[in-house]
Amino acid sequence: MYAAPTVLLDDFPGLLRKMEEGPLTAAAANDGGSASITALMLAAKRPACDPTQRGSGCAARWSRPAPNDALQLRAYNMVRVALRGDMLGGAPDPVVGSSLLVHALRHEAGEDARLFRCDIYGETAQWGAGSDERSLEFIVSLHDLWSRALDHWTGPVAAEGDGGDGQEGAVEKNRGRVLGGATKEQWLGILSSTEEVGLYTRILPSEGNGIIHLDDDHR
Repeated sequence: MYAAPTVLLDDFPGLLRKMEEGPLTAAAANDGGSASITALMLAAKRPACDPTQRGSGCAARWSRPAPNDALQLRAYNMVRVALRGDMLGGAPDPVVGSSLLVHALRHEAGEDARLFRCDIYGETAQWGAGSDERSLEFIVSLHDLWSRALDHWTGPVAAEGDGGDGQEGAVEKNRGRVLGGATKEQWLGILSSTEEVGLYTRILPSEGNGIIHLDDDHR
């Protein structure tokens, strides 16, 4: 686990226990579903603060973006446009934050989880970006897109469909499987080389879950 100096954890053991929970229950796995492992857990990005608001510390913390940041954002948005927006992001600020990251290093996650981490941090290094959040958002979402596409083309709905409504139904079915509902948590698939174990990214709400964010107004 990595937690930024501005993050306090009220329930560290409870947060680690969340890593044991996948989007599929043990009962569902016993009924023929694949086992699920949370390979990466992180918190959604907190809403950007308004530097014009009284008492805000935003202005003091502002810094000039790295030269490649704008180019990186434009390149990612071109991909999103080509994919009709079927990916996270696109806003001026990323929707996921990197102030809290929990990686699964257990053997069950295997080589696929390691390659997933390499994708994230290799992307950041290649861009020379000022932050890893944009790369994190893009790679997490790209893996989810790949995993849903793979489920779609290899799943029973795709095999029985005629290339029309069956394909749309498969995509929506898989999207519902990896995205949380009333909890406002998101489960995004990670591309895996095996069908026995499903790997996921879990995005927690920015508030709650024992995660306390410190800023200049609360020090």
